[in-house]
Amino acid sequence: MLKDIYQKTEELTIRLAEIRSVNKAPGEESAVAEFIYDYYQGLPYFRKYPERLILQKTTDDVVSRHNTIAVVKGTKGGGSDKTVILMGHFDTVGIEDYGDYAAYAIKPTELVKILREHFVLSEEVIEDMASDKYLFGRGVLDMKSGIALQMLIMKHFSEHPEELKGNLVVLHTCDEEDSSKGILSSLDILSELRESEGFEYVTTINADYTTNRSPDDKTIMCTLGRSGSICPPVPSSVRRRMSVSHLLRSIRTFLPHSSQRMYR
Repeated sequence: MLKDIYQKTEELTIRLAEIRSVNKAPGEESAVAEFIYDYYQGLPYFRKYPERLILQKTTDDVVSRHNTIAVVKGTKGGGSDKTVILMGHFDTVGIEDYGDYAAYAIKPTELVKILREHFVLSEEVIEDMASDKYLFGRGVLDMKSGIALQMLIMKHFSEHPEELKGNLVVLHTCDEEDSSKGILSSLDILSELRESEGFEYVTTINADYTTNRSPDDKTIMCTLGRSGSICPPVPSSVRRRMSVSHLLRSIRTFLPHSSQRMYR
């Protein structure tokens, strides 16, 4: 599975990023949901089990938009009811902060050249660009790269269910950046799957952005809990095991409007 995983994730991330999906922009979030749906629909597993792939319209929403939800049932050891939920959102904030160059915000392969030529950048950003280790573009970090990896995980286990003891449900949702209509609507599907399939949900993995606590911190982090979003009450016994999530150094990521002067 890990063969060429980084390259495949990058390629799929670029394809997702190139589909503009600004929150509440008519048709944009649904366009990504449909792209993901078509990706899964092209896999033999979902042609064999079409009922395990769902394009869900959100409920009680102010705009028409969709989630894509997919299920892979493992067969290892005769299978199991235990189920892991993978989740991630594909909507983004706006691109108006790129000003005259907003069209390039969703073109990762062209954006670096535009940034170098027309934006005032910090030394850290310049060094990141030169390293060729970073991909720039609206939604790449938050969080289409995470969705790309989840799609590849689902593809792998759809091709090799004998390697999976238990089940995977992936929620690719809209509207994280505003009212959470995507994830709230998906709860109906999760409830239906629990009733119809007998799934026992054991954990949820959100592939959103996390990072180290400081530039010198080399620790690979997996964070628990939530920050910056509506969160239900958490028992103190659980809260003591939670660490900071979602934020950390996220405010130091590159944003076009972060410089005093936007353009050269």
